[in-house]
Amino acid sequence: MRKPTPNTKTQQTIKPDRETSFSSELVKMISEARGSDVSKELGNDKSSNPFGWVDIITFCESPLYLGHTLHPWQKIILKVFYMGTRGNRHLKILDDPEQKCMNCAWTGNGLRDESPCLRCPLYPKEMREKDLKRIEESFLLEQEDIEALRNCEMKSKFQNEMDLINTDLIDESDARAGGSVRQQVISKIGKVFNHLILVLGRRSGKSLLTSFICLYESYKLIEMGDPHSYFNMSPGDPIVVLNVAASEDQAKDSVFDKVKGMILNSPYFKTKFVPGSLQKRSVRFYTHADIERNADLESQGVGAGVEGGIYLLSGTSNSDSQVGKGVIVVVIDEMASMVSKDGSKMSDKELYEKLRHSVWNFRQDFKIICISNPLTTDGQFYELYEESFFNDQYLMFQLPTYKANPGIRKEDLDKDKQASLRKGGITDYIMHIEARFQGGASNPLIPASHIDEAFERGDRMRRMERGNPTQMYHMHVDPAYSSDNYALAIVHVEEDPYRRSDYGENERIVYVDHVQIWAPDKATGTPVDISTCDTYIADCSRRFRLASITYDQWNSSGSVQFLQKMGLPASQTPFTSKYIQDIYSTLLDLFLQGRIVIYKHGDFAIETMEQLKFLQQRFNRRTFSIAAAEGHHDDIPSCIAGASFMALTKGQTYKGLPKIQTARIRW
Repeated sequence: MRKPTPNTKTQQTIKPDRETSFSSELVKMISEARGSDVSKELGNDKSSNPFGWVDIITFCESPLYLGHTLHPWQKIILKVFYMGTRGNRHLKILDDPEQKCMNCAWTGNGLRDESPCLRCPLYPKEMREKDLKRIEESFLLEQEDIEALRNCEMKSKFQNEMDLINTDLIDESDARAGGSVRQQVISKIGKVFNHLILVLGRRSGKSLLTSFICLYESYKLIEMGDPHSYFNMSPGDPIVVLNVAASEDQAKDSVFDKVKGMILNSPYFKTKFVPGSLQKRSVRFYTHADIERNADLESQGVGAGVEGGIYLLSGTSNSDSQVGKGVIVVVIDEMASMVSKDGSKMSDKELYEKLRHSVWNFRQDFKIICISNPLTTDGQFYELYEESFFNDQYLMFQLPTYKANPGIRKEDLDKDKQASLRKGGITDYIMHIEARFQGGASNPLIPASHIDEAFERGDRMRRMERGNPTQMYHMHVDPAYSSDNYALAIVHVEEDPYRRSDYGENERIVYVDHVQIWAPDKATGTPVDISTCDTYIADCSRRFRLASITYDQWNSSGSVQFLQKMGLPASQTPFTSKYIQDIYSTLLDLFLQGRIVIYKHGDFAIETMEQLKFLQQRFNRRTFSIAAAEGHHDDIPSCIAGASFMALTKGQTYKGLPKIQTARIRW
């Protein structure tokens, strides 16, 4: 190749040789694949894209580069992170209200049974039948479920990318000062960032995202032609795209093995990496300037030329060797697990600071990507998470596993949840799957150990189907929303003759006797039949001596009137902020003081334990609220809290007959 003259070197820096960039034929192929003219996007507009970079989505999905079909959240994350940069400014977040399959976030993304398109009337019938056949052959669903899907009335579940942002991202956070994850993302769409913080559950595909970013940044440097001149660097100093993991095995297995496979299968990278440089944890790429320098040296009879100016390296967090390199991109994988308190290796804070300083030579072109499932609020990863709510150059996404990865359904993770419950807590599940920090602004309302003790006290009890005629009972009902459960709980109070309160009276113990839940039909979207619930409650009044039947104020007027006409003591609670605080404060006191007993065997015992353990208090800037963790329900705790509060404050133990303290024993 011809060596550039001094007068053309600057031009070569800004305008790479088009033979090594994009031919008109290549532009035509990409335009046909995307269904639009991308010539302007690929470099004809020199002011906005002087190096002719393709956008990140084309790079990932085009068979000319990586040929990998992105699922919706991979695409959204990459779009928002890059769409303010050169070569990507034409990207848009899909927000078209018109229901066309081309606008649906799920189109072409490996549809499975949980895909919205399976019940979408816009989804082509033959394609839908083909997918159902594939699901049937893979045994993902039982045969009756397949038939139900095949015969159901298809309903529109169209989702564009903005729909997913609004539904999957939480409108709160684990930051101490509060904030909304959703609003943090929406407010930053179209801006330019130097930090990307991904708080994702395990098996979310974090390592795959890391691989896409590392290779795209390498591609951008290659297409600059002579990036060393652009950044005023010596040609002998490599420009490093660095991935850092907690251990050497993790750096190799989770990230670089994916990178290596993509390089070997990419028509683009096959011609760009230096022969013999593809090692276990590193690879070098030639730039156009490298090729010209080597050709010039060869023509002069000089020995070995440059090795390749772009260096993609996977390192470890316990080594100082990489922090002094000319690093333009840093990807820190599983950052939350790098917290070190024993001095055995470089701490996460120290590593971050050294790497942050090593990228400053690249002005506004550097990027730091921090990826991990969350742990506690200790460490640099949590500090970056909090910073994202105040710093416009920090973009952050927080998603549980089953939302970030469409290949994993929430039901598939039940074993992980049950294992955590058996250990006496759900902290691991909340951190690793729900992707929530523990010890931050969202904490369990009731300690898991106290919940376990309440169920152990009820170890000899089953759900009671008929009450003791010597006892008065209290019922609280949580009516259903259109997509939520309808639940009730029945409790009673007994005095413990062996325990005295501070006032010298016998302590009053709350017994949870009966829990019932009705759930909407997920397959058809049919809500709970309220008349069925009303009939059940009326029947309970014949089996339990009910002193009160209280309802949340939401959607309950009709049921209250129905029961009142039958002469039953039904009423609505105000359910104001003060009332909610009162009933949950009472519930928390009952658990902390060991004054609540919950049946351990029978219908809905497991669901009751789970909902109590996933009940959280969430702190905002000035106040806090009580609600279920993301993806869970709080209807049973609400019912137990409401019924217990009534039993302790307004209910009276029936004294017409002698009390039998042993009546609650079940063998």
